[in-house]
Amino acid sequence: MGRDIQSVVRLANGHTLLGSRHGIIELDRDNRKTADPVYGLGGFFRLLRVTKDGHFLYTSGPTTVREIKRDGTEVRGIDLTKLTPESRKPYFAEELQDGSVLVSTGYGATVLILDRDWKLIRSFGGKGNVNGVKTHFFGDAQRLENGNIVVAHWTGHGRKDSGKAPQAIEFGKRGNVVWTWHDPKRAGTLHGIEAIE
Repeated sequence: MGRDIQSVVRLANGHTLLGSRHGIIELDRDNRKTADPVYGLGGFFRLLRVTKDGHFLYTSGPTTVREIKRDGTEVRGIDLTKLTPESRKPYFAEELQDGSVLVSTGYGATVLILDRDWKLIRSFGGKGNVNGVKTHFFGDAQRLENGNIVVAHWTGHGRKDSGKAPQAIEFGKRGNVVWTWHDPKRAGTLHGIEAIE
């Protein structure tokens, strides 16, 4: 169960969640397991997030995002291809302060914002060529205080793949590209990002 850890989440009480395709384990402050692990997450687990209700939010199937209770009971799920057909291997889903949900579609090269009922409000990016940027795979993303979206743009496993396109992209509220960062000498291709405001 402790193999292939993909995601680590520190909770407000000091406990730690370890997530992998094998399941989710919660450890207390002394690294002791606090409850039975949650199993059955699906083979495409990436990043775990926790909602305001304490539910687990994560990518599950090749095109699916799920929300489950701590006992493993499913609250809801969505096939992202219903929102953007190119979605494949989504990277993460995260509940935002206002209750909306930010989703990265992976090979769909799109970041989605869904409302509380998981209906599409807005999308950023898209597969192919977006405002002169050749898009490939969108990993981690973050909504900034001004409403813009910054995304880690992964362009492949190869050593030279970071030279193919910008490694970070910022989208304005209307979906336009307002900033990119591309420096393959200083960094490889990215799948995680954290903007400090």
